[in-house]
Amino acid sequence: MSSPSSSSRSPLPPYLPLLPSTLLFLALLLPPCSLLRPSLFLPLILVASLALLSNTYTTANPKLDYTLAASSMYTLLRAVELLLVAPPELGLTPRPHERAGVWGKAKWVVRLLCSPRLVGFDSTSRRPAMFISKSITRSAFVRSRLARLLALYLALDALSTYTSSPRSPFSHPPLPLQPPHMRIAHLALCGLTAYTFILLPYTLLSLLAVSLPVRISAPQEWPDFFGSLTEDTASLATFWGRFWHQTFRRPFLVLTRSFVAHAPRALELPLRLITPFALSALVHVAGARTLPIPTAGAGAAKFFLAQPLGIALERALGLGSKTGRAWVALWLVGTAGWLFDEFVEGGVWDVPKVPLSFVGGLWKGEWIPKG
Repeated sequence: MSSPSSSSRSPLPPYLPLLPSTLLFLALLLPPCSLLRPSLFLPLILVASLALLSNTYTTANPKLDYTLAASSMYTLLRAVELLLVAPPELGLTPRPHERAGVWGKAKWVVRLLCSPRLVGFDSTSRRPAMFISKSITRSAFVRSRLARLLALYLALDALSTYTSSPRSPFSHPPLPLQPPHMRIAHLALCGLTAYTFILLPYTLLSLLAVSLPVRISAPQEWPDFFGSLTEDTASLATFWGRFWHQTFRRPFLVLTRSFVAHAPRALELPLRLITPFALSALVHVAGARTLPIPTAGAGAAKFFLAQPLGIALERALGLGSKTGRAWVALWLVGTAGWLFDEFVEGGVWDVPKVPLSFVGGLWKGEWIPKG
């Protein structure tokens, strides 16, 4: 599997990243029984997604290319879920009111698409691991999120300053060739960077949605994006099922149930475990294939397909109850290199992750990160 270099690809048209989501929005405005949903809009979403997945275009930013391609694959999978497998009007409450008109339906669809974890909807899927107290006031929520946003920004600033320096410690020597103690430390920093980079924009969005004068949403609609580090990491199953963000959970489980329903009974249990991770691998491989390295995507595939094996070993040997977090840390450190080595080789860590660097400014006089 190979990926073309950025120089061989055309500049990304500005409308293209929004096209798959826009088509999905338009499709969901139609009645759930409309044949146009799967017969017209699903092929259009497929074509629009393939344009982003074909490595024809680039933003000249490896991190952004990765994010756009992975998001496009996720949107395609969610379109299959919502337009073909499980129309949301038939399985979720609240449903759009029949007399709400196009504007009312449009607001309902926006709310649905902006909440992949289905916060505020009742469904058969499991709820997010962490919730906001019903008694919390808007002012208390805003204060707590402002403090968290500042801490996350400074943490990401420090991590970005460290990883994107001219002679990045992740690349000199290359991550796979580093001594064990250094490699373990740098893999942990990669995981912390990913955690921070994912949580920061969510925190910013929650702050804006709750604090703006128009009051887009209540604090209770913005539960924590990750679970508890102390309560939800005692096993691999709880790490992936409760601690790590649950953005993909609903569509992956819906698609898994639909797939397993047609499988032989003897394969049901292993397929229920393997299929969600296979779909996650598909999303991340789509992103990794944009990186200008010869084996792009192979590492992401190995990492995510290894996780159900780890959970199966954990259950068979009782590792979660016997060794707890030590087992989880050992497995993740042992497999994360497949994923993060691609990031390092593909230049994802070389791109500054903050527009203004307080850490870089105070340390090296570089207030505007280079890259």
